[in-house]
Amino acid sequence: MSPAGDTHGFGAPEVSLDEDKKRTLLAPARAAETWPTASGVSHAARGLPPDLLREASRRLQVLALLLAATFFLAAFLGHLLDILVGDIEFFQDLGNWTPGTVTILVSLLVYGAARSEALPPAKLMDMGLVFGALSSFGIAASEFWGAYSEAAYRVGDFFGLSWVAVWMLCYTIIIPNRPSKTLLSLLVSALSVPIVIGLSMRYAGTMIPVGPGPFFFGAVFPYLVCVGMAYVGARVVYKLGTAVSRARELGSYRLIDILGRGGMGEVWRAQHRMLARPAAIKLIRPEALGESNAEDRRTILARFEREAQATASLRSPHTIALYDFGISDAGTFYYVMELLEGLDADSLVRRFGPVPPEDEEILRAFLGSDEFVLTGPPYWNALALGTTAAFPVVLVYNTRRTGEFTFGHRRYRLRRVRFPTRPSAEWYVIDLLEHRGMAGVSRRQLATALATALRQGRFDPQSLRRMAREYGTRKTQDLVESAIGGSP
Repeated sequence: MSPAGDTHGFGAPEVSLDEDKKRTLLAPARAAETWPTASGVSHAARGLPPDLLREASRRLQVLALLLAATFFLAAFLGHLLDILVGDIEFFQDLGNWTPGTVTILVSLLVYGAARSEALPPAKLMDMGLVFGALSSFGIAASEFWGAYSEAAYRVGDFFGLSWVAVWMLCYTIIIPNRPSKTLLSLLVSALSVPIVIGLSMRYAGTMIPVGPGPFFFGAVFPYLVCVGMAYVGARVVYKLGTAVSRARELGSYRLIDILGRGGMGEVWRAQHRMLARPAAIKLIRPEALGESNAEDRRTILARFEREAQATASLRSPHTIALYDFGISDAGTFYYVMELLEGLDADSLVRRFGPVPPEDEEILRAFLGSDEFVLTGPPYWNALALGTTAAFPVVLVYNTRRTGEFTFGHRRYRLRRVRFPTRPSAEWYVIDLLEHRGMAGVSRRQLATALATALRQGRFDPQSLRRMAREYGTRKTQDLVESAIGGSP
């Protein structure tokens, strides 16, 4: 794929930029991160795509709430009910309730941080690994702190897999991150059980008369096995995410978020690896063609190519610019367009409510007919004859009703009068002259403006004369004749 400035034969002229303008187009802060590697894949593509990170951020919220709720139900609910019968012994010992309370508070803080979106999703994943490791200490402390400080220890009773093992397997899958960071978090989590047991033996009176060997194989080795299992699962999840990133690389562009889907095509928000310019990419993936035969595939791709060429040939400030097009190594046909920020119709309705109906729709429903014409200040002022009329009533000429009617906050003044089926600009001029007392300008000013407009060729004199005879009074006809003659 060529640089974005190459239009692949579309005939766009080359543009010369001075050095200052070139610098404004580049994204130096990200340049080192997005250079292609020896494998042809940029460093940015090795990470997780933004949409997958956002989804993982939502899962982190659920995980934090789930841990807080589980701790409350398992460690506190029963003892809170005991308070109703006067039993407060559990809460008299800080060691009983401090680990659970701290873990619940940390979980709620993590939930709030993830929900507020104050941190970028990648930073949230880092925070999630720290949260997972710290929570392992909370779980271990809830299980082992002060154990066998009063009751006698029996061989085989104490050691066994803690809930820390289950937590390690869960959080590393739900919170994807680079394997090196995940491994570090898992190792810290694995140390939580032996550290808590050791501290409890030192400070909380726990008595477990076992040697170093049984202690290692009972309180350390099982969690190292869990580290290996969790690491393999987390690495697979991360590799799948990075595979998605690599699949979204199209030459110099990287797909960021999907904007919309059609029958066979997709439109994505994309970022050029070197230019500080977002873009929209429309593409057809090979799998979207399904079981089509070779001839059908060629026809579909040829139609897509003609669409790209037609878009590139447009030269108007009201059309989008097309930067590039081609076929990726994976057989994906795409073209790169200017990205316009805004709202689509569906988002507009969901955010601001349904769009109010047009005047024509209201009147068509009210009159039960299409035989009407809208007129009044907006139409008169659009003639550019110097009028500044403005009043909150729309004039409606029709064949069925007369009177003023209000629908919602809109007022309509209906009149049963003659009007053309297809009103022309000249007819609106005559209608304005008939209502010149409401137009906000004098008769002489209006006649002078009309004479000027006729000299400029903005209205057809013959059509204007004909409209005056059919729909105007004698005074209007005289004013039209004087304007056509150039002496208002």
